[in-house]
Amino acid sequence: MSNAAQGRRPVTPGSTALITGSGALLGLALFCPVSVQAQTVPPEGAEAVLSELSVTGTGERAGGPVVGYRATRSATATRTDTALRDTPQSIQVVPREVMIDQQNVRLTDALTNVSNVQPGGTIQGRSDTYILRGFRTQTYAIDGLVLNPANAFQPTQRDLANVERIEVLKGPASVLYGQGDPGGLINIVTRQPTLTPSADLTVQGGSFGFRRVQGSVSGAIPSVEGLAARFSFGTQNEATFRDFGGPENSRHFFAPAFVWTPDASTRVYLNAEFTRQHSQYDEGLIAFGGRVPLDNISRFYGEPWSRYYGESNSITLLAEHDVNENLTLRQAINGQWGSFNLLATRATGVNAAGTTVTRRLTEGDSIYHSIDSRTEALGRFVDPFGFRHTALAGFEIVDGFRHPFTTQGTATSVSFLNPIRGSVPQIGTLTLQSDLR
Repeated sequence: MSNAAQGRRPVTPGSTALITGSGALLGLALFCPVSVQAQTVPPEGAEAVLSELSVTGTGERAGGPVVGYRATRSATATRTDTALRDTPQSIQVVPREVMIDQQNVRLTDALTNVSNVQPGGTIQGRSDTYILRGFRTQTYAIDGLVLNPANAFQPTQRDLANVERIEVLKGPASVLYGQGDPGGLINIVTRQPTLTPSADLTVQGGSFGFRRVQGSVSGAIPSVEGLAARFSFGTQNEATFRDFGGPENSRHFFAPAFVWTPDASTRVYLNAEFTRQHSQYDEGLIAFGGRVPLDNISRFYGEPWSRYYGESNSITLLAEHDVNENLTLRQAINGQWGSFNLLATRATGVNAAGTTVTRRLTEGDSIYHSIDSRTEALGRFVDPFGFRHTALAGFEIVDGFRHPFTTQGTATSVSFLNPIRGSVPQIGTLTLQSDLR
């Protein structure tokens, strides 16, 4: 066994030291200066103080705001907060940021971003009706609760002032809601209040006298711990290019919303919506001989006193409670009511010569209301093989009602190419329809 090396010599930067010893040769080369600093040792028993470290990030939850244009989570298909990549159904989401950038003011405008969805037909286009995968649907859901199924159409157009996102569930998977159409379901997710103060305001103007103002303000209510509120509104007027000779079209919308979190395991939501819509009754141009004369697109076959008025109202109360980390209970109650009234001269045909349009007087009224109660239990568990599962069970009771009736009478004919207004409304025959549920 070799003896240890021995020797001692001062070493300076850049020098070479050679240490010799019995049976060993050790070479040491230093080419760079070396700086050595003693470390301060804290006194025994003293606590070490670390600098503050803050980590921030932005996450997404189903029903919440979307960062950018691409949503990653949804609750429409499963009624649970599930990643879209883990959802076996076909879902498309239109986030609020897309609607803002496109300056959408109608539900139809926003749905142009969704494939296999086309606008349907309603008399004078006063309601939102769509064709989903070839099937007609005249209703949609708000926060997962489907509107009154007894209605043939909604009496007002949907306003987007309080919409956070629009989710379209395509295909027969929509039977999860029990009262949808086989083509799919349109679910409108509303904006929720925030404890952090925020506000926004948008002013729009366009052709033919269009003008619109919409806004929202949200924040905490200091007098109640954990209570936040949001108030959204939208109002618009438009004269349009049509030669009505009467009042402008208008729509007014107001939506208060509240959320109360008394503790970490309980959440209570209260949302309400109120819409009023006034418009001239207009069925558009008339075709004759397989073509529509487009020499004058403002041509109007009605009367200045023709009108349409619709209103829709909705209030929803939702309570959620986490019994423990594996079980959540939900109870939702929704009430809807509204009506519409119209008075108009409607074209019934064109004579053989194509010179005169025959008309009739129509007055229609309809009232509706419905109540929806839904109870759910959401369970989470892990099976013996280590797979995590989420199970949902519940029941829903819906009672919808609609009562329509109409009266009809005669009206004077007008020229096909040069209609002159001046017909006087006359009371006609009353036609009642049975109450619909």
